[in-house]
Amino acid sequence: METLKAAMVASVRINWEALGCDPKIIVENSERIRGRFIPTIDMNDEPVAVVAYGPSLRDTWREIEKFQTIFTCSGAHKFLVDRGIVPTHHIESDPRGHKVQMLGEPQPGVSYLIASNCHSNYFDKLEKAEAKILLWHVLFTEDEIFKLYPKGDWIITGGQTVGPRTIRIARLHGYTNLHVFGLDGSGQHAGIHTNKPDPAA
Repeated sequence: METLKAAMVASVRINWEALGCDPKIIVENSERIRGRFIPTIDMNDEPVAVVAYGPSLRDTWREIEKFQTIFTCSGAHKFLVDRGIVPTHHIESDPRGHKVQMLGEPQPGVSYLIASNCHSNYFDKLEKAEAKILLWHVLFTEDEIFKLYPKGDWIITGGQTVGPRTIRIARLHGYTNLHVFGLDGSGQHAGIHTNKPDPAA
């Protein structure tokens, strides 16, 4: 309760609408999800695919089949699953409610590394599927937000969008041989994408 009060006080000083999330979501998700992403110091030179949802993915997705370890983000999860390729890890950090529509169906054996600022409907869908969820926190520049994070949790940098953050998280898993696909958004995507608000969110 005290943490939630701190969140409401912080919301007075931070333009949360501009950030695209509500401070209560960070607190609630941190209390709701018990699993946490913990980086490793062990290095691994296994070739790994990091897959974003840019338009070039339409031309390169078949190359991803040869990788044993695959990190997806945004709509790349559904894009690959629809083509018979199941990733090993999926990352999301976008707080908007419509992102759950781009996830597709959660898959057994996949680790879902979801940022604490993501919409509650994203966690609803993963929990309903009994998926493995590991929580992490986005590094915001506003000092007040640090009060909302549980002590000892990892706060991760990596740019303003989920693609670069996925590269960072793959590296924090210890992988050093990263092969990047679809990181060329430029206003387009590999498949269906909407920025319209979810009326049910």
